[in-house]
Amino acid sequence: MNNQQELINQLNDIKDIVDIKEYSLYIFIILVIIIAVILVYIIYLIYIKIKTKKTNYNKIYIKKLKNIKLDNTSIKNTKKLAYEITYYINKISLDKNSIDIKNQLLENLDNYKYKKEIIKLDQNTRILYKKILENI
Repeated sequence: MNNQQELINQLNDIKDIVDIKEYSLYIFIILVIIIAVILVYIIYLIYIKIKTKKTNYNKIYIKKLKNIKLDNTSIKNTKKLAYEITYYINKISLDKNSIDIKNQLLENLDNYKYKKEIIKLDQNTRILYKKILENI
C-alpha cells in the first residue's frame, strides 16, 4: 500500500495544462490582410495608369504619312495613295501655314480619287506633299 500511496502522491504533483497566450496566428492574419490591401491598391493604380494613358495618334498618323513613298508609284497605286494621303492629312492637326498647303494638296488629290481613268501624280502634287511633310 505504501507503494500505491507514494504513486498517488507523485501523481498529485502533475499540474493542469497552462494556457499560453499565443498571438502569432492573429499577427499572421493581420499581415496577410495588410499585404492584400496593398496589392489591391497597387493593381488599382496600375489600372488607372493604363486606362488614362493617352495615345498620341497625331504622331502615328505623321509617321504613316512619312512612310508613303511617291517616287516609284505605278498608275494603279495612284488612286490608293490619294485616298491614303487624304485620310491621314485630315486626321492630323496642323498649324495655320500648313492648312493652306493641305487644302491645295487635297484639291489636287481629288483629281485622282474619283476618276475611272487613273493618271500618274503630277509634279505639283508631289511638291505640295513634300512641303506638307516638311511643315509637320
